[in-house]
Amino acid sequence: MKNEEPVVSKERSEYPEWINNLVTPMSSLAKLKKMSVEEAVESEQYRFLKLTRRNAIKDANTDAGLR
Repeated sequence: MKNEEPVVSKERSEYPEWINNLVTPMSSLAKLKKMSVEEAVESEQYRFLKLTRRNAIKDANTDAGLR
């Protein structure tokens, strides 16, 4: 932009911690199915529920289209 200073990136330590988590890939449903509930972190449990619900909705939509 005109008359604006250029954007300069800061040091990693100046950003919030959650930004560093964006770099790590999310677990796949297959990997989550192999995991036991005790060893899964809360975020992984939520992701497992989200992905299984999404698959159930897709299956239901596919079945509805066949009728």
